[in-house]
Amino acid sequence: AGCYALSQVMLTCATIAMIQIFKFKHEGRSSEEELRSGNIAYALTFAGRIIGTALAIAMATHLVPSEDTDFNAMLIGWAVASFVVTVILKILSTVTEKIIMYNVDFSHELLTQRNIAAGAVRGVIYVSLGLLLAEI
Repeated sequence: AGCYALSQVMLTCATIAMIQIFKFKHEGRSSEEELRSGNIAYALTFAGRIIGTALAIAMATHLVPSEDTDFNAMLIGWAVASFVVTVILKILSTVTEKIIMYNVDFSHELLTQRNIAAGAVRGVIYVSLGLLLAEI
């Protein structure tokens, strides 16, 4: 139960971080406004990031052995592993986006053009890398 609760906290923190980074990168815009206004391209990217992150966090359960003796040490190890795997997912997805969508301005495509295909590709990149990490 402790690991499940921790996974939810980690996923919530990752989602809040995504929202705050969006606000920082796109002054005057917010994730909530984009989703409320019906920006499907951004919604696909946002959902893909959350699903991919959840899969990556689930992978962390395989990295830390379950021990009955020291529950706190296991939780700390799992939190660290979750954080590291989430950072690895972000790095891999950024590199993959640069390779697959070479020279594409995602901000313009998602926020101005509302290009659903670009949003779907970006979401699929996150989900597929999350699946790959979950199976390692």
